[in-house]
Amino acid sequence: MEQFTEILNIIYLLSGPTLVVIAYLALGQIKVAKLQLEEQKNIAQIQSKRDALKLMSEQVAAFNNVILQLENELDDKIESESIEFFDKAEVSISEEGISINLEELGSLEELDPIIPELTKFANSLDSLSVNFLSGVADEEQAFRAIGLNYCDSVKDILPFLVMANNYNEHSYANSLQLFMIWHNRLEVMSMLKKKKDLDSQLNSRSIVTVTPVGGE
Repeated sequence: MEQFTEILNIIYLLSGPTLVVIAYLALGQIKVAKLQLEEQKNIAQIQSKRDALKLMSEQVAAFNNVILQLENELDDKIESESIEFFDKAEVSISEEGISINLEELGSLEELDPIIPELTKFANSLDSLSVNFLSGVADEEQAFRAIGLNYCDSVKDILPFLVMANNYNEHSYANSLQLFMIWHNRLEVMSMLKKKKDLDSQLNSRSIVTVTPVGGE
């Protein structure tokens, strides 16, 4: 009986260090699991960025190879049908938005002969815009690649886009939103360039004064 009691005492004395070891091992596993989660998160972010760049590249190619071709077809149709709707439009663009002299444009019925080409082109622009506004495609890199050309393309049919959007706020809202973002960015870049050029000119010049005769 005494021997059994001694064995129990020994087990009790050893249980303290054993629990410490178990706790240490558990903490180690938790640390490893945390590092694995962080690594998985980093991998997911890298993959997401790669996917965004890939989709951006595909959208840029679609703009250059498909949408611009649709624009050319629309321009040819406008010319062959002698449509003056877009030439009559006086468009004003500011940070607050877009204003057009809609009263002087008349009815959209003038556009009936070119509706198939016009809507196909406008819908393509709007579909392209969704990918950049949602963030699934890299918007910043796309801007560098097609920002200026995209804005020029949207400008060509702005009166139609604005009138359609006034009728239904969801119509071509993506195209108009991305256009405003990129147009304002282009304006800021242009102003910064002008400021840089002006600063360079100012730094290269000095103010010369002529002391009056008899002055000190």
